[in-house]
Amino acid sequence: MQDPSLDFDGDSGVIGTIKSSDNSLHLDIKGQLYDGSVLPCNTMMVVDVGPSEIRVEAVMHDFVQLHEVS
Repeated sequence: MQDPSLDFDGDSGVIGTIKSSDNSLHLDIKGQLYDGSVLPCNTMMVVDVGPSEIRVEAVMHDFVQLHEVS
């Protein structure tokens, strides 16, 4: 999400909520609402490339496609 109105500088504590079910996700970040669908995808791996090591952060086979709720 690249929304300049979502400024998290200096924030602490709860800034939103997530509600999920088997195939959907509802996200509220600072009052902006998003709905999403959990969709299958090819297996993907998230890695952290550091100066002296590479670390696997996550391996997944689903992703969430978010849509802003008007």
